Amino acid sequence: MGVVLAMTCANKQLSNEVTHFIYSNNTFRLTLAYHRDWITQIGHKNSGTLQDVILVGGGRPKVAAEQLSAMITTLWKRARGNLRQITVHDTWGSLHSAFIVRHLLEAEKEKPWRSFWKLETIKIDIPHEIAPIADKPLYEKLCSLTKANITGRFNTKQWTAPLEWGPQGWHTTGNVWLEVSFEELQKN
Repeated sequence: MGVVLAMTCANKQLSNEVTHFIYSNNTFRLTLAYHRDWITQIGHKNSGTLQDVILVGGGRPKVAAEQLSAMITTLWKRARGNLRQITVHDTWGSLHSAFIVRHLLEAEKEKPWRSFWKLETIKIDIPHEIAPIADKPLYEKLCSLTKANITGRFNTKQWTAPLEWGPQGWHTTGNVWLEVSFEELQKN
């Protein structure tokens, strides 16, 4: 990675190509405390190339809802053009999947999901031990609204590095309990 970053100092054209490659081929983990600063620091051009982001939130439900709303708004303003995957990860175990999905559905009132026109996948990570099967209708509604495939994962406990560094970067461990495909939903 050091060689790739060093190439950004060679000349302007190479720098533009390398930074585009970095921001469009890696997963970036955003937290409430730093997401706006980081997106501002990388600039409009680079934030517009982001394709895969992980939104990390936690705390009491009211605070978590505000965090999630703030991060979705920032992405809507700066990174919606090429965004293909959003992962929402609850780190403190205070939320449940229905809460997260309801707030993603409420985001439609202020920022339309159709603006994320390349969005393919939304993953919802919750640290609970039990898969919330009763939340399936909410996931289907979010799938229909966003036209993205929705995956629910439970028992997500920690961030782990893959064995070999690759474009996926850091990811959570967890068990998939529900996958809603937009194509399958349209058939039914």
